[in-house]
Amino acid sequence: MTQKEYTHIRVYQADTEGGTFAEITTTATRIPLKIGDTMYQFVVDKEEDAKWYKYSFGNDVDESVLSPAFQRQLGDPSKIGYTFKNYTSPLGTFGAVLTPDDMRYTYLWGIDAVSTDSQYSIWLDEQHEAFVRSAAEDFEKFLNIDIYRRKYKTKPVSGVDRRSQSWMAGDDYLYTDEEFPYDYDPDQWQNFGFLQLRHRPVIEVSRFTLVGPTEGSILDLMEWARLEKDLGQLHAFPRNQMIYGPLLGAYGTILLWQMKRYPQGIEVDYETGYESADRVDAGLRDMIGKWAAVKLLNVIGDGLLPGFASQSISLDGLSESFSSTQSATNAYFGARIMQYKKDIEDWLRRNKYKYGGLPLGFVTGG
Repeated sequence: MTQKEYTHIRVYQADTEGGTFAEITTTATRIPLKIGDTMYQFVVDKEEDAKWYKYSFGNDVDESVLSPAFQRQLGDPSKIGYTFKNYTSPLGTFGAVLTPDDMRYTYLWGIDAVSTDSQYSIWLDEQHEAFVRSAAEDFEKFLNIDIYRRKYKTKPVSGVDRRSQSWMAGDDYLYTDEEFPYDYDPDQWQNFGFLQLRHRPVIEVSRFTLVGPTEGSILDLMEWARLEKDLGQLHAFPRNQMIYGPLLGAYGTILLWQMKRYPQGIEVDYETGYESADRVDAGLRDMIGKWAAVKLLNVIGDGLLPGFASQSISLDGLSESFSSTQSATNAYFGARIMQYKKDIEDWLRRNKYKYGGLPLGFVTGG
């Protein structure tokens, strides 16, 4: 999708999220797309504040799929974010976990992010976005989950499949990460074809195949796939009348392979993370915002008062002094940084296993 293909935006409205959406724009009021513009506004009546909306891109011939349903809260259009209940992920993209306005007016409230350098440099939106992404990626490691949507592909086909830094909808040949095949383990296979995927939560599985030791025989397991999305656990079990499961079906090759283990016998293509930034849990989003603020405040504090713990000025009997908490062990904005870190540590202690799963240990008896 490019702005060369589409010329305008259509807006749809319904009374409820699952209701029937009807277009409220007309040929004359459809929002024209402009090269370089990334933000568009459409004014609705105050009485329609509680309605639900969707939008699409179109031209005189074609129209894109509709966006997910969202609500708009009327207010200051100059502030955009989850805080102001007027942000939704752009169609076909993952979107922003937090917007620059979320950071400015919620987590950095009262802080004028202007440097004391000779240019009085202002903290830019791009810097907010970079720190939010860095904080979200840190939480992916803290919780051992994917937050940003990813598409894993096993053995991409050279010249056909294309790797991208970020997930985008509408291109079946686009992937973000390469996944290595899984080893065939007969012990796990007898457990209803169990497979623990390396990444979670899982949105969907698009390919699930069993490959023979010589890679000459392939069994498509997609019709047998049973997925536990949150834990990233995949089972292969028939949905037809074969009562013995994937071990004793009509596929004699499985019987030949079930007694020996061999590498790279199972190939899986799948998507993980949240479907869009709008779907990120509110508690997790809040912690990402606080962690991004900790990173930001360390940099901003140094830019406002680099290296100063105290200073004094005296002129003709008048004096002025200033002392900050900044020192080798106590940064500027230290109180807020410490509070945010305490909030994050407490939240991780109470929620880590909710997102990352429970650690299991196995003991064998004699």
